Amino acid sequence: MLLSCCEFSCSVIISTSFKVQLFLLIFAFCEKIMLGLFRGIKVESYVTSSFILKETRSRGMVYMILKSMWGWKEILYLFVFVFFIVPVTVESLFYDYALKVIGNVLYAGVLMGFIMAVIFTTVVYLFCIKRYKLSWKDIGIRKLSWRDFLWTVVAVMFLIVASIAVLVIMEKMGISFENSKTETVQNDKSIYAFCIAVIGAAVISPIYEEVLYRGVFYTFFRDRYGISGGVLISSIIFTVVHIPTYNTLPVNFLSGVVFAWLYEKTNSILSAMIAHALFNFIAVLLTFVSN
Repeated sequence: MLLSCCEFSCSVIISTSFKVQLFLLIFAFCEKIMLGLFRGIKVESYVTSSFILKETRSRGMVYMILKSMWGWKEILYLFVFVFFIVPVTVESLFYDYALKVIGNVLYAGVLMGFIMAVIFTTVVYLFCIKRYKLSWKDIGIRKLSWRDFLWTVVAVMFLIVASIAVLVIMEKMGISFENSKTETVQNDKSIYAFCIAVIGAAVISPIYEEVLYRGVFYTFFRDRYGISGGVLISSIIFTVVHIPTYNTLPVNFLSGVVFAWLYEKTNSILSAMIAHALFNFIAVLLTFVSN
């Protein structure tokens, strides 16, 4: 819900001190100016970007507290989980056991992806949402308009064309973009293997990766270093976590930039999730049908 200047003032100005009234009027006036300058960027009733505007009532007084949702401590916790705890415990310990039991690299990989998705999402919920009594909407999970869907389609089309151009350049330079993941899909042409690959790449990965890398990392760095800084840093992080598939890192970085831009454009990570899912689905499909 878009909070207008008049609605904002009328809802809080009653039974407040003169100083509080003055602060709220100034805030509402500044908000009106911002809405005029940045048309198309939605502002939730008490949430703007990664900052929560919290209302507390005490003895008839209304206090508006502008508080940052996350600090460096929460981000460092996430870094430790993403780059150390999860790779060591999940990939090093459980993967070998799962591969031994299942006997298939693709299936074991998707299972590990699901486990990591649960871990990452749980950590985000505990440290960034529940701790501050927020909701998933506060990190960008909001409804999309038809215009948002159109921007999502445009982003996917651009990403496909740009990725093909990058892969062609890599091939001209003698750099192969084949890796163990693509080889696994190409070696097993069954519909069952295709469905498992789609579930892993186009369902599991887009959900938790967008929540983590765009919903948390991009939002955090954007609020401190601006949109360009947020896009750059979050895209670098998104690229690094895809190591050791070094030959796809340029595409990973490019997709990170596009997904962050789409989130900024639509103010919802649902658009980034959809674009991520469509892009990965097309990649799996092309890999599956290729010789």
